[in-house]
Amino acid sequence: MSQINWQINKYKSQNTSNSMIDEFTARTLKDAIHFHSSMPGYEETPLYSLGHLANELGVKEIFIKDEAERFNLNAFKALGGSYAMAAYFADKTNLDLSTAVFEDLMQEIQKLDTSTFATVTAGNHGKGVAWAADVFRQNAKVYLPAGSSEERLRAIQELGADAHISAMNYDDAVIHVASEAEKNGWILLQDTAWKEYETLPLFIMKGYTTIVAEILQQLKAQNLSRFTHVFLQAGVGSFAAAMTAAIYNETID
Repeated sequence: MSQINWQINKYKSQNTSNSMIDEFTARTLKDAIHFHSSMPGYEETPLYSLGHLANELGVKEIFIKDEAERFNLNAFKALGGSYAMAAYFADKTNLDLSTAVFEDLMQEIQKLDTSTFATVTAGNHGKGVAWAADVFRQNAKVYLPAGSSEERLRAIQELGADAHISAMNYDDAVIHVASEAEKNGWILLQDTAWKEYETLPLFIMKGYTTIVAEILQQLKAQNLSRFTHVFLQAGVGSFAAAMTAAIYNETID
């Protein structure tokens, strides 16, 4: 039988003022889902109730959010890449992303020269960036770290990206691509942040909150308003951090 080890976060602080959590308000969720719902192919993904499992475990309800059909990509990562790309172009064209819709943005983007977005990925983030670049009619360069599967590479290439598997590990590839982006005038769209590179990663994280916005709407439709425990995949950490911050700040109207 598998065993779960419980770890207490010894670095937890009760002081959340002026922290990253403040970036994930109810307004953030509304803005993200407002834009995503205007994009081609958007559909709310299902929230399934696992009633039998809940009964077996002796809890009231267990729900699972199924992201398999998100934009037909079998992954949620396109939410982050597309929202960050939209934020980049909204800034370039002086549009307000909180009120703009996809068609508004596309009308302005068509007046600009084509941009190239570059990123490093272990798989689905790059797939999301490649998809977003195709939707926004831009170019994408996607690097996978050494050891990545050919299947993941092909899935990204099929979306029109210039993608290849590098000879470097993930961290070294990120450093390399950041340098190449600066030299070549590409826009780095990485889901890893560091000092002086925080704006687009933050918008990637905010894009993920469409998931929370949908969940809250779906629970409200079932006359449920609160949940007590959330299980998330961690990976690089941007998704888990975004979900945690959004849920911490609770609900949308």
